[in-house]
Amino acid sequence: MKKGLQHLWTVLLLSCLAACSTLLPEPSLSPQKKQEVAELNAQLGSQYLLQGKLNLAEKKFLKALDYKPKLVPAHIGLALVYEQQGKVLLAGQNYQIALKLAPKDPDTLNNYGTFLCRNGKISEAEEYFLAAAKSAQNMQPERAYENAGICYLRVPDYAKSETYLRLALKESPELPQALFSMARVSLETENYIKAKGYLTQYHELNGQSAQSLQLAIEIEERFGVVDQANIYKTLLLQNYISMRQ
Repeated sequence: MKKGLQHLWTVLLLSCLAACSTLLPEPSLSPQKKQEVAELNAQLGSQYLLQGKLNLAEKKFLKALDYKPKLVPAHIGLALVYEQQGKVLLAGQNYQIALKLAPKDPDTLNNYGTFLCRNGKISEAEEYFLAAAKSAQNMQPERAYENAGICYLRVPDYAKSETYLRLALKESPELPQALFSMARVSLETENYIKAKGYLTQYHELNGQSAQSLQLAIEIEERFGVVDQANIYKTLLLQNYISMRQ
């Protein structure tokens, strides 16, 4: 009987220790250590995001914010995750938190502008792109101008799109998406010679892609150069369409 009671007390004691151990607080970390742990988790979150592992990315960004609630890259990362998950409201909230924490950060401004553009808020997006481009901290204003130009191409507003794309190319003449988008703008405004010129420059710098070959076909067909259009059609068929079959 005594052995039975002793065994029971042992079991209860072990159970208590196990339960109590889960309630013990984590060892306190120094502010510097918290910063390091937060940044590490944010970096891991970014890697998972690039790999398309959204659930893992979300966990890492949230973990980063547990240690450093005001870590801007973690809020931006979460916003990107939520946007890809279709959680637009949560995405917007995290972008806005990041903007409150870093109101003049060009990357944050640019990312929020892109988010607004994707959700059809073109004029609001323009404000953030311009703020990003004009930020004293921005060493690459061409990215914001390029995004503004691409955004207005979606409307479409070809005049505004061209204005911003020209600003982007003035800052960086070899910017791929700006060259490609200027080719599209020139095509739609019936300036076929310029369209060919921009697309040729794009191909020289970046090579051909399925998307660029399709644009080349459109340009040549509208320009009335059927033979050249057929050459591009053959390249598209051989290098891209046949590969999918």
